[in-house]
Amino acid sequence: MTDALAHVLRCQDRLMAIAVLDSAIHERLVRVAQLDAIFAEVPARLQAIRPLLDGRAESGLESVARTLIRDVGLRCEPQVVLPGIGRCDLLLEGCVVVETDGVLGHDDSIESRRRHYERDAAVASRGITPLRFRYAQVLHRPEEMMAAVIAAVRSHRRGPVL
Repeated sequence: MTDALAHVLRCQDRLMAIAVLDSAIHERLVRVAQLDAIFAEVPARLQAIRPLLDGRAESGLESVARTLIRDVGLRCEPQVVLPGIGRCDLLLEGCVVVETDGVLGHDDSIESRRRHYERDAAVASRGITPLRFRYAQVLHRPEEMMAAVIAAVRSHRRGPVL
């Protein structure tokens, strides 16, 4: 496993490497001591990835979104529990919730969409802006996702628009 993860670090781009390593940590496929050994073997230019890893991420998509959000300097906490609502993928600056909906684990049934709408409304009723992004937005159109994220955080900093 450690050889494969070291290969990922050397051969994949930064976002994909973080997503794969986060997943390995989350799934308990690698321990901290093994991570230390992996990073001891890779080139110095890759050392900056080590502090970016977070095993709380429940999907690679979430890891990519978190990294992009933190790259622009926003505070981003994964897997925050909001009382009465439950666990949210990412809480940004304490005022925006980002949910990442990949293909696996998210059905697109009417019941699933109903739960998403109700959850988003419950989040909004607390004064927190809910944002939900699909796989293609995060991985193929990250500028679209980030424009929405930045605008939502800015609107909280300015206060109500109405």
